[in-house]
Amino acid sequence: MYANRLMKSGMLKNILLILIFFVGCFFIPDCFVSRHVTTGMLGVAIITILYALAFVRMVKVIKITPLFLWVFLYSIFWLMYQFFYSALAWHDWIGYISFLLLFFIVSQQEFGENELRQYYFIGSMAGMVMGTWGLLQYFELVQAYYTSVPVTGSFENPAGLAIFLSGLLPCSLYFTREGKMRYKMWGIVTSLLAIWVILLSNSRTGILIMIVLCILYVCQNISFPPRHRFVNKFLFLGIVLFLFVGLYFWKKDSADGRMLIWLCSLDMFGDHWFFGIGSGKFQAEYMLYQADFFQWHPDSMFMMLADNVNNPFNEYLKVLVEYGIIGFSMVVMILVHLVKVCKANRDKVFLFPVFGCILAVMLAACFSYPLNYPSIVLIFVFSVAIVNSCYFSVWKVKKRICVKGVAGGVVVFSLLFSRIVYCYGRSEYEWCKAARFSLEGRSEEMLPSYKEIYDWMRRDGLFLYNYGAELYQVKRYSESLKILKECASRFNDEDVQQILAKDYIQLGMYSEAKECLLLAAAMCPVRFVPLYELMNLHLRIKDFTEAKRYARIIIDKPVKINSSRIRKIKKAAKVLLE
Repeated sequence: MYANRLMKSGMLKNILLILIFFVGCFFIPDCFVSRHVTTGMLGVAIITILYALAFVRMVKVIKITPLFLWVFLYSIFWLMYQFFYSALAWHDWIGYISFLLLFFIVSQQEFGENELRQYYFIGSMAGMVMGTWGLLQYFELVQAYYTSVPVTGSFENPAGLAIFLSGLLPCSLYFTREGKMRYKMWGIVTSLLAIWVILLSNSRTGILIMIVLCILYVCQNISFPPRHRFVNKFLFLGIVLFLFVGLYFWKKDSADGRMLIWLCSLDMFGDHWFFGIGSGKFQAEYMLYQADFFQWHPDSMFMMLADNVNNPFNEYLKVLVEYGIIGFSMVVMILVHLVKVCKANRDKVFLFPVFGCILAVMLAACFSYPLNYPSIVLIFVFSVAIVNSCYFSVWKVKKRICVKGVAGGVVVFSLLFSRIVYCYGRSEYEWCKAARFSLEGRSEEMLPSYKEIYDWMRRDGLFLYNYGAELYQVKRYSESLKILKECASRFNDEDVQQILAKDYIQLGMYSEAKECLLLAAAMCPVRFVPLYELMNLHLRIKDFTEAKRYARIIIDKPVKINSSRIRKIKKAAKVLLE
């Protein structure tokens, strides 16, 4: 009864919202391997389960909208896909199910202006805390997680911080329109802090989104004559295009590198255009396409820009590659209905921050991977659910037996889901502990721990890579080879191929080792190590002609970033030729 009164008053909803933001965005203890992702994802899952259990106690009616139906259809398609084309790890499952459940719960509620003001305040407060964190990192008062640009907040790179702050910037801008001075000052201070930290992050995506949102905010607060509105739209598009071109030339090499990724990704789509390459299989297949690209284009301008890649830096392209035309069409329908709802409610000024949050994440999805961060997905899901609750076409299920059936199903599902969350969280915790002890030279001692959690972590390509590398270190080459072959079906790059080659060499399988090293060299032509290993392999089998050929390639090869290791490799090649 007490929980019902809290839920009706909105206090419980605000408490859960603050908790889910705190845990999903700021809580990153060093007890998981992927501390910047796993903690937030598990935290969101746990609080979503609590949210669901509190929600079902007071639900009286189930609201169904066209947008909700399309999300539901896509989820069924996604679930069916996992049985045929899936390479997803458990954390991907947990993340998707958590946010789907959260979307269902939030979209069933009513959001008036007062409720949204509270949501905006919590969002602006989260932005202020994250912005302050980034600012303290910039002045070297707290630890940063990225050496080149030490402004990351709770993320492992500046892009995540910039997109997060951009996504919450509309919440802060909302308060700058308030009549009361204290609210106006709060909005101005938090908005300026977010803008300052986004600029310090040097993230092109974050800066582009921030400028677009600020221009839209200015346009909302200036009344243009009707005859000028058409011209102003073209002026807005012109400014955005100018910014896009300017940001491209700001970091041209990085932008060109993304063009390479998009070209190879389109090749993947061309080969699997209808059903897609498979859920989660981008990082297993992409590097093979990149290697093939350079074999067909040995003099490509992208040669010096290639690196290991596990994401296409475009969420729409990723859906197109992994799920094909079918999955992409469903996503387009969801976005179309989302735009229709936004247009139908454009006269409601108090909904503008929600529209801005959705726009920010959708823009970020064009040039980055915001859906990899639980905190950014949290902003997007909340915003979409709020918009869905304002849908102009709603079917309401009021039959008591149906409502209670749905509520009971949510309870049973939440309890079963909590078991999966616990088992996965415990397994990654044990993996982190084993990996830490292995770095201290206790690899042999930690192998039973790896074997114990293998059943839960075998879907995770990074775990398989770590496990295979540890087996190689303790000279269990056959076991290492088996695990790394499994890894390559889920996570494949130049590093995986190099360790595979080392296993083959130790087992005397030289032709297989050569294939792996040639593939590694083709994946990242800028790297010297695969060529160096090929040179040593031919020395090992006493094929001196081939060894000298690779030595000549090493000497003639241009250097992207000079290092002591590259100098040693070139020196060894020179000694061999002399």
